[in-house]
Amino acid sequence: MLPEAQAVLDAADAATRGTFDDRLREAINALFSLPEEDRRVRTAAIAEAIPTLGSTTGAGLLAVWFGGSVENGLDPTPTTPVLMQTLLDRCSRVQTNEEGQPTAGYTEDWATGTQLLGQGLVAHLVRVPERRAAYASDPEVVDVLESVEHLSAGVVWVLEVLRRKSGELVVVHATERAGVRVRYEEIANCFQLFTLMQAEFAGKMPGSGTADPEVVALATGQGDGKAHDSAWWHYGQPFSNEPNVVASVFGEAPVESIGEVDGERVMLLWPPVLEGRSWDSGFFGPPIAGSTPSVRVTEELTPVDLERWWQRLHLPVADGDSA
Repeated sequence: MLPEAQAVLDAADAATRGTFDDRLREAINALFSLPEEDRRVRTAAIAEAIPTLGSTTGAGLLAVWFGGSVENGLDPTPTTPVLMQTLLDRCSRVQTNEEGQPTAGYTEDWATGTQLLGQGLVAHLVRVPERRAAYASDPEVVDVLESVEHLSAGVVWVLEVLRRKSGELVVVHATERAGVRVRYEEIANCFQLFTLMQAEFAGKMPGSGTADPEVVALATGQGDGKAHDSAWWHYGQPFSNEPNVVASVFGEAPVESIGEVDGERVMLLWPPVLEGRSWDSGFFGPPIAGSTPSVRVTEELTPVDLERWWQRLHLPVADGDSA
């Protein structure tokens, strides 16, 4: 190991608190006195060695350092798998009982270090969508993280990023011959989708109300506190041509639970069938830098589009409408 890289690793391994002490700062600063190519080689060596550190806190501090570098333009591709490997290894060391209480492997170093590892890893994941999607669809990765999710804020942040999805959705008002195509970004569950969709539809879609700015701020990770929201419509799956509670889009579920028709995800709006269907801001998850939830209309469906959907979904035809 090159001496400048080893100095950084030794300083990190000796760290006992979740802050950069003088020794670690000086070792990192020494790298920046080197020519760019020499610094690049040593930085790569440091990254590769993170999983070997005995101190989880030290590994976490280096993850935060690399995360900050990624936010300033460093390519996250090489370090993302290293940090995920390190986090998964440390999480797998903790054993819990049936109540979820730790019985082995849980220490102050583990708690501090996994929080820092999560912080640094999130900065990477929001910038590598393909790798992020691969982790999210890997049951082994998800199982390991979920087994200790209740013990580490850093693990909560990582899982939150993995659970958030982006894509397109066709939304059709099933009784008013109206519809749009929307783009959703970084949505964790359908309750969050409902809130942001209602804000986007306010004053534009039949049956809409007035969005609460406080709720919208919480749903986009831009506010603090707690708030409640309520449904303006009954949100239905596309496979039911009537407002059926059994065929609801359930708020706790991910956006992928909304059915697809002809390769497009489709949701139906009906007049409410349940009084006072509501949810609280706890479903919106923690704010994540670089992962801002949003919903925006990208296209209004034309009469021709609406007719096609009416035929395809076998929706009821009101008097005066075409069959």
